Amino acid sequence: MGDAIFRQQRNGLYAVNIVFPGGILTPEQLMGLAEAARDVGVWRIKCGIRQTIIAVLEEDKIPALLERVKSLGCRLHPLVIKYAALRPVLEVQIFAQDPLALP
Repeated sequence: MGDAIFRQQRNGLYAVNIVFPGGILTPEQLMGLAEAARDVGVWRIKCGIRQTIIAVLEEDKIPALLERVKSLGCRLHPLVIKYAALRPVLEVQIFAQDPLALP
């Protein structure tokens, strides 16, 4: 799959990262995305970090969703790849601190 489509480890579904320019949606785009998700059979829609919306669905439904997403003026972008590497580092820094030593 493309860089903005990731296979979920636990349930075998796929996550599609959808980006709107500047993270701003018009009401028409939001309704269009909701209708596309319903019509295509998206399992869940999640709000991601960095102004993304993540649709979780079966692999065979991805082409239909992509067609509808592009018609809304949206694009796919693999933002998760850049930030996923930071997560373990941030967790180590947060949990390595002694809570009693904090001011």
